[in-house]
Amino acid sequence: MPKLVAAMLFLAGLNLNATVTYRLVPEDGTAETAAGLVSFGGTAHGYVLWMNHFVITAGGESIKQIQIAYGCPTCNFPDPIGLPFATGVPMYLWQGSSSNPAGATLVGQTAPVVIQPGQANNGTFITMDVLTECCFTPGTHIFVGTALSISPGITTDFRPAAQDIDFPHASGHSWFQFGTASTIPGVTTLTGSFFTSNDATFLIRAVGEECPEPATILLIGAGLGVAVLLRKRLHALDAEQI
Repeated sequence: MPKLVAAMLFLAGLNLNATVTYRLVPEDGTAETAAGLVSFGGTAHGYVLWMNHFVITAGGESIKQIQIAYGCPTCNFPDPIGLPFATGVPMYLWQGSSSNPAGATLVGQTAPVVIQPGQANNGTFITMDVLTECCFTPGTHIFVGTALSISPGITTDFRPAAQDIDFPHASGHSWFQFGTASTIPGVTTLTGSFFTSNDATFLIRAVGEECPEPATILLIGAGLGVAVLLRKRLHALDAEQI
């Protein structure tokens, strides 16, 4: 019985759900304007790829979710979601070697975001889970963002990228790329020229948690092993009492 009691106390001391959430939030959650093809100097058709840069910190090495807001609720821009754009586009997670996204490689993404009219220009964040867990070393440069495209022939101002302009920000945090192609370019490796926003920050966030340490994984494994032995021991005791 002493071993049985010790095993129960050991299991009681394990908290397998003890996690701390780290939210990488570069803005105040309110969009004063929105950017898109026309505002970036392009035509009213083509694609726009926009993202935020973050540096991984201790305690938030595993990116679990990406959050994004579309459009601007107070700008009287046309609802970008009411236009014939490429819907069902995932949000992406890239790893880079510096604060510039050129050359960054895709390491994770969410399920496709199927956006409906009314989900833009209302200040609401859409939250999506990253499908594959990625653990990074503190100090790693990552980029989180998405892309949209709109078909040729559309002349309406297309501004899906919500921007915060009244919150302190730094140059090199938000990045974008645009082009006249009506299809979104490959995102496996980011190529071409990217431009940084000097006076605004995109409303894109990342949510992370601490990656389990090897010792923690071993401890959890040991706890599960004790649980199996405890279960067998209890069954044996029940059999002896019959």
